[in-house]
Amino acid sequence: MHYSKIPSISVMSSTPPSNTYPQLKRQRLSTSMLQDVTNQIHSTPPRRSITEEPTSRRTKLMNKYVFGDASVIEEVKKRERKIMKDIAHFRNAIAEIEKETIQIREQQLPDMQYEISKRLTMCNEVKKETSQLTTQLDMKDRENDLCRKNEELDMANMQLKHSVEVQEVENQLKQVLDDEKLKWDKKIMELENLKPDEKVAQEIHQLRDELKQVNEQWEALQRENQDKCTEYEAKFKEDLEEFKRFKQEPMDNLEKEQGKLLDRHKKLQVECDQLVNQIDSDKKEFSSIELKIMDIQQKITDTMIVNQPLEDELVVSQSHYEKAKQETEAIQEIAHARESYYKGKFDKMEEEQLRRRKLENTIEELKGGIRTFAYITKKGQDDNLGVNYSERTLTDLQNGQIFQFSRIIPSELETENDLLYQDCEMYHEMCLKNRLNYNLISVSQKPWDALRIALLEFIYTKCHDQFRIYLQYVFLSEDSPSQDLMLPSSEKCDNEIKLKIQRECIELDSKSTEMVHGLDELPLSIKKERKTSIPGIGILKFQLVSSDSDRKPLNFYFIEINDPTTILTLDRVISPDNAIKSPISLIIKKLLSDTTSCFLFDINDGENYDSLLEISKKLTQMKIVKNRRISI
Repeated sequence: MHYSKIPSISVMSSTPPSNTYPQLKRQRLSTSMLQDVTNQIHSTPPRRSITEEPTSRRTKLMNKYVFGDASVIEEVKKRERKIMKDIAHFRNAIAEIEKETIQIREQQLPDMQYEISKRLTMCNEVKKETSQLTTQLDMKDRENDLCRKNEELDMANMQLKHSVEVQEVENQLKQVLDDEKLKWDKKIMELENLKPDEKVAQEIHQLRDELKQVNEQWEALQRENQDKCTEYEAKFKEDLEEFKRFKQEPMDNLEKEQGKLLDRHKKLQVECDQLVNQIDSDKKEFSSIELKIMDIQQKITDTMIVNQPLEDELVVSQSHYEKAKQETEAIQEIAHARESYYKGKFDKMEEEQLRRRKLENTIEELKGGIRTFAYITKKGQDDNLGVNYSERTLTDLQNGQIFQFSRIIPSELETENDLLYQDCEMYHEMCLKNRLNYNLISVSQKPWDALRIALLEFIYTKCHDQFRIYLQYVFLSEDSPSQDLMLPSSEKCDNEIKLKIQRECIELDSKSTEMVHGLDELPLSIKKERKTSIPGIGILKFQLVSSDSDRKPLNFYFIEINDPTTILTLDRVISPDNAIKSPISLIIKKLLSDTTSCFLFDINDGENYDSLLEISKKLTQMKIVKNRRISI
């Protein structure tokens, strides 16, 4: 196999050749063990290493082994143990390769064959559609050519018809023009023969005198203008000579460029002649193509005759299609009526589900136990855990142990937002209505940042209309300094956060921020993923201050437990026989004793969840005594 997972072992430089060793039983044992890996018996001696020891040194080493040198015997035993480990490693690698081969043969190869057949079918369909579209385009091209020729013939007919009409109209207009001209000539001659009046004659005489004066002035201006023209012409000649001298050099350059352009023109003329020859050959080819087109048209005509029965079948199919379409429209009307009916039923079902969740929350409250929710995430096939959603139980299929929960939520159906709005909303509204301090404790094997972000949006959406929301977020650890996560990274310091446990709440000596405009105003440290390997708990405290100043503020605590050490601490807190000494244990005990509690377990089949199931079992056995205190 080209990509083998079997590891290779280099030949040790200290291995002596077999021809210098005495024949020992232990050496034969190692040879038989290597036969189990390769399934072959090698009669040839092992190849000599490049960095072999000198012969005298190997002889001394074997003499020491034969005569009982303890260090040499230990060295030989180490080599034998290394060979045994390599053999076991080889066997494991071969088993893994066989598993991968079976998986590829049973799963991936059928899927690939199915995909190939599916793509071949799609290619054949695309080819059929392409051939049909090509045929349709050819028919449209022929229709366009026919329409173009018809239009040209119509245009020629129109031109001939209208040219005759235009000539007749021109002749008529010319006759009318000649008649009018003759008429006006007669009138002009009559006016010329008519004698003028005395006043009119005097005016004409005066106008002639004025015309004479104007002519004299005009002649004087003309002579003056002539002199100036002569003067300007001389000046212009001088400027022209100077301009010619100035433009002579560019003129020479232009003449040279003209010569180059003439040469280029000759070359282009040669190319033009070649193109003309090529056009002639293309015309000949075009004529041959026209003959082929005529042949194809004849074939198309024959095909249309053959397709006539198919067109009749198409008409029949269209009539069937219209009937089917009418039936489909009738069915769609019925479906629309059914849809409106089921929408009403669905709205009623949602109302009943809301009522059911309220009743379930009331029942949980009356039972007096701690609410435990299981958020199931299945990434693979986990055969060790059985889920019964109707009875709200998880069963360990190995030992048959059953774990009861208040609610089991599959992650495939509900996100963290859906979890809060659908399953935790009744618990939240009940605590606000009864003016109770409450908490939500998330227990997981890794950081659950999506739940924290969803909770911030949930609290802001549900409470910002009725309360002023003040927020504190700290990380408490017994192995490292505590952190105020509401501070920007530039302002963080290693000062310990002081925590004061009072009768009604837990006070934190950390930065408090009011949520006014949602999550946008909060620092990035509270919204981004927090990567840390330090064991501890994250406390996100919401203080809900009512607009009524007479009422005390409500405190809601969101506790993040996501490391094995803190999970073990929680197990000790809820165990009745263990003494509580650490600060984190006291905080958890205070929250369980004096506030209404709800636990949310992230059961992920990719991680070890046995400890989470054991904690949930202990929590379901705990009861709330008088004054909402839990007996621990």
